[in-house]
Amino acid sequence: MTAELKSSLVTSLQAAASQAGLVLVSVTQGSDFHGQPTAVFELGLPNAEAAGRTLKLELTDGFEFDKPELLPAMTAHLADEAKRLRNPRPDCYVTLGGLLFERFGHIPAEGEHVRIDDWDLRVVEMDKRRVAQVVATRTGEPADDESPNGTSDPPE
Repeated sequence: MTAELKSSLVTSLQAAASQAGLVLVSVTQGSDFHGQPTAVFELGLPNAEAAGRTLKLELTDGFEFDKPELLPAMTAHLADEAKRLRNPRPDCYVTLGGLLFERFGHIPAEGEHVRIDDWDLRVVEMDKRRVAQVVATRTGEPADDESPNGTSDPPE
């Protein structure tokens, strides 16, 4: 990776990170699975909010921030990652969809449901790989016949 290109990537990534509320911690040389050079960026929060929690992002020299749609998309991705890094409890979920993915252990299908405590969460709409709509129904009683992943048959 040339110094000029690396400098261009660093400048562009710093701008996207800054807009997303992140700072560039370090840049190191890496290589992809073909042995081609890459730049490995380590990003973190601007202060000690999440000490020790960082995001690593590896980009090849073919990566171009010049495409008009790429910088906003990268900024949005980094903003989501900043939210994740700010999460004071990493064992918690940022979204309901994240909870469902973890509980099911796979991408859920429409109609699948999981029972968590006294709630039945049913996936009613998917948008490709994203949980788009969930119906939560309070059952009134904690599930005592739950399987290890929290699923159970619906009450009859």
